[in-house]
Amino acid sequence: MKSKLRLTDSNDLLITLERTACNGTCPVYKLTLHGTGLIVYEGRDYVKTKGRRTSKISEDELKKLMSWFEETDFFSLNDSYEEITVPDMATAITSITINDITKSIRHSYGDFNAPKELTRLEHRIDRISNSLQWIK
Repeated sequence: MKSKLRLTDSNDLLITLERTACNGTCPVYKLTLHGTGLIVYEGRDYVKTKGRRTSKISEDELKKLMSWFEETDFFSLNDSYEEITVPDMATAITSITINDITKSIRHSYGDFNAPKELTRLEHRIDRISNSLQWIK
């Protein structure tokens, strides 16, 4: 049974998505989404915009993001999907802190056994934060 994420205070929510280097030109950056809707982007390598940028999402978008974490059943997933089938692939590190409880998952894109729902969640975080404006 999937758990319902209940946020008691927007200050008690922090979501991060970090994408690491690969043996190529994979974008390297970190997104931090705060419970207030604030998004902090930190571009590192192979991105259009290096450095720090900020934007904001609405309360409705934040609720949608929370529902995606629920749909993924994020807290029941393994902490790591790094059984490498294909070497030199980027890794996504996704974490959520809600009400002082933190869950973080390292996901190598070279691990083909990782749940598809996790990959979908990672892409949804990118999409809702509009990270493409800084990456491409």
